[in-house]
Amino acid sequence: MAIAAAVGAVTVATASPAGRGLVAGGAVLGAGSVALGVAGRWPWAIGAGVAVLGAGFVAGHGGDDVARAVVPVAGGLLASAELAFWSMELATPVEDRAGVHRPRWAWLAGVTGLAVAAATMLVAVAGARVQGGVALDGVAVVAAVGLIALAAALAARRRPPPSGGATGG
Repeated sequence: MAIAAAVGAVTVATASPAGRGLVAGGAVLGAGSVALGVAGRWPWAIGAGVAVLGAGFVAGHGGDDVARAVVPVAGGLLASAELAFWSMELATPVEDRAGVHRPRWAWLAGVTGLAVAAATMLVAVAGARVQGGVALDGVAVVAAVGLIALAAALAARRRPPPSGGATGG
């Protein structure tokens, strides 16, 4: 939740002055939704909160302003969502073995690092001046949709069915 609040603070601090009030409201709503999602064990609220934080960032930044803070915001959004969902797992009793947390923290650091690297690459590519017309714009749209679909597929987790007995129906 602290990371979500930090993302909101960065978003407000780097937003254009004209929309700063609206962005601040969105940051409070987004971080609050993440906190409520963890407290109430509502995964949809965590997802909505992270989406509102991301939308607030996009709404508050126009043109070249976005490059200043997109890299830490990208990593922060990913880390805040992942840690919020990990916090929800604490409600389910699990066997806690020594050393089980190290791989999870290493995974989180690695994935967050990849998100930061991807954001850095996108900022660099977005700064390049390319003239290609409508065809190149179409390729860019298809690539963007493909990246979103890939991110959604990677984010989807398959969980094993509950063990023991009837499946209902």
